Amino acid sequence: MRPWFVLSFALAACKPSAECTVDCGGDADTDADSDADTDSDTDADTDSDTDADTDADNDEALVRDLIASGGDAEAVLATVAGNTGWPVHTADDTYLFVYGDTGDWSLCGDAMGWYPDPCVAMTAGAGFVWAEVTIPSPEGSFYKFRDTSDYVADPLARSHSYDVFGDVSYVEPPATGWWIDRWPNLGGHTMSAREVNVLVPGHGGPYPVLYMHDGQNLFEWDPPGFVASGWFVQDAAAALSTPIMVVGIDNTADRFDEYTHTDEVDGSYVFNARGDDYADYVTLDIKPFIEARYPTSDRAGVMGSSLGGLISLWIGHRYPSQYDFVGAMSPSLFIGAVDSAGPTMREAYLADPVHPFTIYADSGGAAGGGGCTDPDGDGTFEDDPDSSDDYCDTRAFVDAMADHGYVWNDNLFHWYASGAEHTEAAWADRLSHPFAIFAQP
Repeated sequence: MRPWFVLSFALAACKPSAECTVDCGGDADTDADSDADTDSDTDADTDSDTDADTDADNDEALVRDLIASGGDAEAVLATVAGNTGWPVHTADDTYLFVYGDTGDWSLCGDAMGWYPDPCVAMTAGAGFVWAEVTIPSPEGSFYKFRDTSDYVADPLARSHSYDVFGDVSYVEPPATGWWIDRWPNLGGHTMSAREVNVLVPGHGGPYPVLYMHDGQNLFEWDPPGFVASGWFVQDAAAALSTPIMVVGIDNTADRFDEYTHTDEVDGSYVFNARGDDYADYVTLDIKPFIEARYPTSDRAGVMGSSLGGLISLWIGHRYPSQYDFVGAMSPSLFIGAVDSAGPTMREAYLADPVHPFTIYADSGGAAGGGGCTDPDGDGTFEDDPDSSDDYCDTRAFVDAMADHGYVWNDNLFHWYASGAEHTEAAWADRLSHPFAIFAQP
């Protein structure tokens, strides 16, 4: 059985700069256009600020009503998390914190202190606890909730990070450096809602954006509910000379189906392909959502590992004009070649002209002592008993792309990590290679 089933079942703003054009045909036109552009930009900025203020006012009103009158705490928590985010910055320049649990909880952090006595005791509500505090310097200020013995990061905090103790929440993002924004419950195109986390390099921009799958595994060393280590993507991104934004899209219990482009049966595993729906979701829902809220450049990529690498190739194939880079780490290229009408990914790509994006594919493993073999003679290596970590199929795919017209080290790259296993740790170890290729101008 192939190792494609390494996965997780651990079942997150600013406007882009407006682009102005000015007619340089004469002073009068230039002045008029400049005035019009300035007015338009001012109006847009004012509208944006007004919308943000209105959203904040609405969120504050929701929370204050919950505290005063009770109600559906879970619904209020979810509404605010998807809107301006937690904690709520009030009109009085205080912050409202709410945690959806009962018991003896305190609010601790850089501003309040981290040990029990200096922490702020939270007040009990109907199915929640809450606190309202003034925080003089909220940018980059960490906080957590604490019961009698344990510290817990706010699971719905908009901005957060990771330290040696795991997830930790920000009151506001830091003034300099990176942070991660959480957007829970984002659905679309028949896809079930899931959490999306955005690694933001800083307050500047515009930034290239790389959309990645299996989001639960990307930012934390030991993702909850997962049997292996995570990738700590923020370290690889921070090492780049060109900052990039990374959007981590969580998987769901339907991962097998969502990450495959054609129906397949492999032993006891049955894949009912929903790859088209997932490609639409990433490209038509998540991508516009991110572009409307962050300073993104016109450079975008998509990348994943194992089945996530397979679906990345399919997303690029389905939407070639939307992406500049497609990264496939140890891609499960046997899909379409076992017990299926196909096509395999290689067949799909060969049926089209060369796409206008760069392909990166890699693997670990090896071919085995006898080299890559094809016992059933179908032109793929899914039945090679000695190939590991999809080595033979990956090598055959990139070689076929080179023969098809892609150019080595221009719009086609292959990396081989000899003997590397099909694991999160192995992908994390070689993440710098696709990141560097994507980040280059």
